[in-house]
Amino acid sequence: MRVCVLVVAAILLAAAPDRSSLAGDAGHARAAQTLKEGRRTLDAARAAAGMARLRLLDEHMTLMQQANEALQAMRPGNDAAPAPVHAWLREHATLSDQVVQQLLESQRLMMRSTRPYIREEAASSR
Repeated sequence: MRVCVLVVAAILLAAAPDRSSLAGDAGHARAAQTLKEGRRTLDAARAAAGMARLRLLDEHMTLMQQANEALQAMRPGNDAAPAPVHAWLREHATLSDQVVQQLLESQRLMMRSTRPYIREEAASSR
């Protein structure tokens, strides 16, 4: 009788959804949405000029910080099964790569925006 109860309990635990992976899916969706919004802001910054570009790049940096914090906060629990952890790692790596790519592009735009000001300062100091 005890063995039967243990077997039923084991089957129920195995069939129950892993709550940590479900929370990770919602977190990944939130991070993906933030990355899409960041991409739109980065595209708008590319089209803008001067102080408007720098303001949009600052907004983009804030969005990337939010996405990075969301990615760090959604680690699966220590008791998570290996399969959901591997799926989470794949999605996490994809989103982290997008964050890095957007940050690099943002940095390039910022350097292009400030380059004329740097040249002016160098010329005036001579």
